[in-house]
Amino acid sequence: MRILRKSLSKRKSRIAIAVVSVIIGAAITTSLLSVSFDVTEKVGYEFRKYGANLMISPKSDTIDVGFPGVDFGSVTEQKYINESDLWKIKTIYWRNNVLGYAPLLYQVVRIGEGVNEQNVVLVGTYFNKDIEIIEPYSSEDSSIFNTGIQTISPWWNVKGEWIEDQNDTISSMVGVEVAKKLGLEVGDTYNIRYIKNNEDLLNESTYTLIVKGIVSTDGNEDDQIFVNLQLAQNISAREDKVHTIQVSALCNACPVDTFAQEIEEKIPYVEGS
Repeated sequence: MRILRKSLSKRKSRIAIAVVSVIIGAAITTSLLSVSFDVTEKVGYEFRKYGANLMISPKSDTIDVGFPGVDFGSVTEQKYINESDLWKIKTIYWRNNVLGYAPLLYQVVRIGEGVNEQNVVLVGTYFNKDIEIIEPYSSEDSSIFNTGIQTISPWWNVKGEWIEDQNDTISSMVGVEVAKKLGLEVGDTYNIRYIKNNEDLLNESTYTLIVKGIVSTDGNEDDQIFVNLQLAQNISAREDKVHTIQVSALCNACPVDTFAQEIEEKIPYVEGS
């Protein structure tokens, strides 16, 4: 022990330098890891600005058509997702990584007059909607979640304004190609006609809309018209129904498949892809 103490006393400076080196090295490593995680998260957020990365759809049933001995093939039954179930998306384990979502309900409407008449896809969705989380995952979670297309697709090039009022049933956002064909500008009014086949009778309903904004994305949105989901449901008499849900999820710590599986557990009749 005397020899050890004597040896240590002679090497105090070297030992001190070694200890300081270890401390500095540990501090640098911790800082680099912190910076790495921070950069990864920020990059993830930036990428999520370019749209949804998860699509939720209803599980479909395939029905065989024909008679005994005669097979006519099969058809897929159209199913919907209940809008009243959408709040459950924010109750999964990775709920804080769900940056936003937007439901979509499609229908074909007629627009224009005479030779200029054409069929256009009308899309009902959320733009800027407050969702009540009926049963939060944790008591510390907020019971209100604001979401919509404006959240998951801020990259849309919009001439004019976004639809901000979630109860607005007269405003629309028109795809740039539709606007060109019909000569529509921001602030213009126009009529759409929805034709429903009701027991072999064709019922036509006409609605007047205002162009709130003109959308340009270089995608399918350029050929569509967007309105608040409530209006689209009223037009086609499909209350509480949506076709699909686009979800924007930040997936640094887990694969997007994990989000899909957890959402499927909360809403058993849907599937994610």
